[in-house]
Amino acid sequence: MVDILKGPFVKSGDRAYFVGLLLFFFLAFHFLDDFLAVFLLIAGTAVYHWGKPVLERHKQVKEAVPNSDYIPLKPQLIPRTAWGQNFRSEISDVQWSRITHYLRQKNNYTCQLCNRNYKKEPESLQAHEKWEFDRENKKQILEDILCVCEKCHHVIHWGRSCITFDNAYLNELKDHFYKVNYPVVAPKNALNKVIKEAKDNFDKLNMYNYSLSVDKGYKILADANEALNKPQDEMDEENKNEEDLSEEDLIMEDQTEEF
Repeated sequence: MVDILKGPFVKSGDRAYFVGLLLFFFLAFHFLDDFLAVFLLIAGTAVYHWGKPVLERHKQVKEAVPNSDYIPLKPQLIPRTAWGQNFRSEISDVQWSRITHYLRQKNNYTCQLCNRNYKKEPESLQAHEKWEFDRENKKQILEDILCVCEKCHHVIHWGRSCITFDNAYLNELKDHFYKVNYPVVAPKNALNKVIKEAKDNFDKLNMYNYSLSVDKGYKILADANEALNKPQDEMDEENKNEEDLSEEDLIMEDQTEEF
C-alpha cells in the first residue's frame, strides 16, 4: 500500500500547519510592538488555515484507498471443472433476457460495480453470475446475479478477455480496473497482484468437481416475473418486441477462462 502521507504536497501542508502554530506561540509568549503582533497574527492565521485542511484532506484520501483484501472489481476465474456449468444454461434465453431487463430496472440502469449510469444506453448493462465455490462440500453456489457494464464484465472475465480483445482494449480495461477500485491513488502493480491471486485460487479450485446450487437464480427469476408483472407464457411475445440482448451477453456466462 502506498504511503500517501510521504508526498511533497502533504509535507507542505504539514509544515504550514505547524508553522501556524509556532507563530501563535511566538505571539503569545513574547512582547512585541503592535505592528509586528498584527502581522504575525494575520500570517499565522492564514498559514494555519491553509495547512490544516491539507492534512485533513490527505487523511481522508488515505482512508479512501481500499484494503487490498477487498476491492469491488477484480478478475474471477471459474475452475475448469465447472466450465459451462451455470444458471444461465439451466434456463431459456427468454428467461435470461427477462432477468437482465429486471436487473437493469431494479438498479436504475446503474452498474453495481462502477456505479456508472447507463440509462441512455441500457444495452451496455449485462447480467453476471457471482459464484462461491465450497471446496469442503464440493458445491458451486450461486450467490447473486449482478447488473454490470460491459467493461466491468470484461475485467471479471479477464482470462477470456485476454484471448478475445486486442492490446488497446485491454489497456482500456486496465484503466477501468484502476478507476473503479482506486479512484484516488493505487498501490503499485495492483492488477498484477489480483490476477496472481485469481490464478492461485483457480489452481486450488481445479482439484474438485462441483455440484450446482442455483436456488438464488430461481428466486431472482421469480422476482423478475413478479416485478415485470407478466406471466411466463407471455415472455416469447414480449421479447419479440424488446431489444434483444447482445450475443456477447448471452454467451458471457458460459464461463471459460484461460491465461
